[in-house]
Amino acid sequence: AEDGTQYFPYESVYAIGEVKTTYRKSEKPVEAFTSTLGSIRSSLQRDPAFPIELSNLMRSQTPEHAFGILNPLFSFMLFVEGKGFSVGDITELYSNTPAFGLPNVLCFLDQGVVLFKKEGGWNNGNTWSFYSTHPLLPNEVNLTKHSRQSGNWYFTEFGSEDSRAGAHFGFLYSLISSFLGRCSLQAPDMATYLEQVFTVKQVREDR
Repeated sequence: AEDGTQYFPYESVYAIGEVKTTYRKSEKPVEAFTSTLGSIRSSLQRDPAFPIELSNLMRSQTPEHAFGILNPLFSFMLFVEGKGFSVGDITELYSNTPAFGLPNVLCFLDQGVVLFKKEGGWNNGNTWSFYSTHPLLPNEVNLTKHSRQSGNWYFTEFGSEDSRAGAHFGFLYSLISSFLGRCSLQAPDMATYLEQVFTVKQVREDR
């Protein structure tokens, strides 16, 4: 734009993140970012891209945030220093907010990461069988305080004290790389964007 502002079509945006030097509890940064994600998803829409083998019925019933579509939106927060963080700061938020409404991962370089594990169980007659996409790790904390059929959020640490920052950053980098590797870039409908731009301009001129 004339003032140097850059615009990116939503069809070409596959990940959104916020990087902060320090975690400050009083600012409620996770709550603020979660609210921003909600605003983005409610104000920006795009047609989901499906794998060719997905049936028409599954396509009509699959929401934008579901795993398996080719153009979902990945979200993350990275804190370089998180010494002021406590799992109790976000327990209520993560217990009462649907998983798709929260950042995919929180990364505190010096503390740990918050990630979602798909979990569930089924009844085999007289016994229950349970599964998890990732095994429980030492010192892992369940943030949601109860078992959900779809899974739970956990706070965990990777690496030793000397290598913790690198291990946590590597985990975040691996997640983002793996996610983007499964995406398929979609072409934006520029005619729709330009129509909206001119409509907004016309309204402003009328006022």
